[in-house]
Amino acid sequence: MSRVKLASVQFSPASFEREANMEKAVFWTKKALEEGARIVVLPELFDSGYCVEDKDLELGLDLNNSKSSTLAPLIELSKIYNAYIIANSIEKSKNKLYDTASLANMRG
Repeated sequence: MSRVKLASVQFSPASFEREANMEKAVFWTKKALEEGARIVVLPELFDSGYCVEDKDLELGLDLNNSKSSTLAPLIELSKIYNAYIIANSIEKSKNKLYDTASLANMRG
């Protein structure tokens, strides 16, 4: 039976600080991947912080866009390390918000 190493990344995302939160997420995800993790799970709302309010409509992601500022770096890491990254973000669709988990993998 083969084994798979899983890592759970934990940090406190700052509300509405996507750039700083993404830096932390990429740093810790890369560290976990370098240490052999094949599956990495990020904290809920890791990119925007846990702050569901009107401003989240601005921060919500179009998850159909793989070039988004949140998904693109995670997809790139998945491809480099041949791994899976599970990331939970606020998704917007037709001015509604959803708490959505995305799976980045080596195929994008």
